[in-house]
Amino acid sequence: MARLTTGAAMVSLVLSMSPVTLAGTWDEVGDAPAWPADPSWQSTDGFGPLTAITGVTSLALGDLVDAYGITITDAVDFYATTSALTDPNGTASFDTRLWLFNVDGTPVLGNDDAPGDASLHSLLTAPQNYPGTVAPTANGIMLTPGKYVLIIGGFGIDPEDANNIDMVGPFLVGSFEDLHGPNPPAGPFDHWENFGSEQTGTYTIALNGATFIVPAPGVGTLVVLGFTGFLGRRRRRQVFA
Repeated sequence: MARLTTGAAMVSLVLSMSPVTLAGTWDEVGDAPAWPADPSWQSTDGFGPLTAITGVTSLALGDLVDAYGITITDAVDFYATTSALTDPNGTASFDTRLWLFNVDGTPVLGNDDAPGDASLHSLLTAPQNYPGTVAPTANGIMLTPGKYVLIIGGFGIDPEDANNIDMVGPFLVGSFEDLHGPNPPAGPFDHWENFGSEQTGTYTIALNGATFIVPAPGVGTLVVLGFTGFLGRRRRRQVFA
């Protein structure tokens, strides 16, 4: 029994030394970067499903956009939302916009307002599952499992290329509730339009079908090392008993 207690304590110590998140929520660390291209986004490091990302943007601090690396594991049932209509954990204190980018900085999807959400909160999901109108730019887009960049900003902000062309949508074409895809004339990301937007505040992005982008870095290794050290200790005790 003493040996089992020692082993459990060792594993507990190993896990407590790990810098990663073991729960399902990622809390923004400092200020998440605003750039959609690798490596200028905040890596979510943890173990198991990623069910929420919490953070804050601030007009006073010039922090209007936050970008996070995530892994989509269930592309069919994936969603990311600040709308409680989709997930009760999704919320924000401001009028949000959400974008999904590939890790190479190319856009995939964007949404301003989830259908029927009077709070003007946002929803990203596979186009075939979107409960509202799918814009022509998003038609035919099929999400696949892999690493992506999930970005949140406020109303009026748009990713643009060097010629001031919106990379997604644009949102002004059609309804704000439409799900948009990449804008074909746009080039690589250069800047955020309307970076003086007043729409900032706290947010919780609820997620489904996603995990951390760095799955438990070191956790599995440390656990194995903990058990290995414990077993080695057992063997030494047996040899010198």
